[in-house]
Amino acid sequence: MTHAGTVPRELEIALPWGKIAAQEWKTPESKRQILMLHGWQDNSNTFKKLVPLLPSEWHMVAIDFPGHGLSSHRMQGLPYHGPDFVIDVKAAVNHLGWKNYSIIGHSMGAGIAQSVASCFPDEVQSLVCIDMIKPISAKAVRMILLPLLQ
Repeated sequence: MTHAGTVPRELEIALPWGKIAAQEWKTPESKRQILMLHGWQDNSNTFKKLVPLLPSEWHMVAIDFPGHGLSSHRMQGLPYHGPDFVIDVKAAVNHLGWKNYSIIGHSMGAGIAQSVASCFPDEVQSLVCIDMIKPISAKAVRMILLPLLQ
């Protein structure tokens, strides 16, 4: 059985600087916990066509990263960096009360998913990385970023 016809429930995760918005798909038989992470300049709606194809035994939550979708923006002047998104993911997981979960990430979300799994290997059971972006290399930092800082 799949999630076909399951309507997502809107969630809000309160944080000191604002909120993380999310969509949740859950049925009475949902047991396995799946976190879904979207790409840059996208939002949780990116998974709406995929969810109906997935097993109804999966309890899925797709978050909107800060500055995306219905989530709050960070305070003016604060950057949107990968490590900050890892902290946001951990806050969402803690809010949900999940101890073990899998992650499906798309593009930037796939890269963040890998970072989350690296930081919390005892929590993340598995990863699915769709169209993952290449992490920035040390050479790119030296060529692009360092001249800007001088």
